[in-house]
Amino acid sequence: MPQDLPDPLARIRASYPLAAKTAFDHCRAVLFEEAERLGVGEIEETLKWGEPAYLTVQKAGSTIRMGWTATSPDQFNLYFICSTDLVGRISSEFPDAFTYSGNRCAAMPLDGPAPDIPLRAAVSMALTYHKDKALARN
Repeated sequence: MPQDLPDPLARIRASYPLAAKTAFDHCRAVLFEEAERLGVGEIEETLKWGEPAYLTVQKAGSTIRMGWTATSPDQFNLYFICSTDLVGRISSEFPDAFTYSGNRCAAMPLDGPAPDIPLRAAVSMALTYHKDKALARN
């Protein structure tokens, strides 16, 4: 279950319009649910590049940033580290679930429900990214 939102992240969330707050709350809840289901350990919530960022303390996964911007007001963005293959894998598996931008962003529209299965899969891939790579090497 998500812990209380740290103050710096709460201030960012407070600046969002209602639909983006709802998307943020949903994505954050999914992230914590998947982290618990996958057993990846503690999740650190912090700010990176002025946006909420989530990473596994035990280094099982890759950082996930999320946020809303006024330059793309009709979508909520999930950002992944561009040196990973996460966006490619997500877009390959779920080509129509998100709008993709390069190798770092999967965005969902704010005018409808979040794509639950693709969202959970994307978050799960990121939360286990390093663990999965290590298993693949062995």
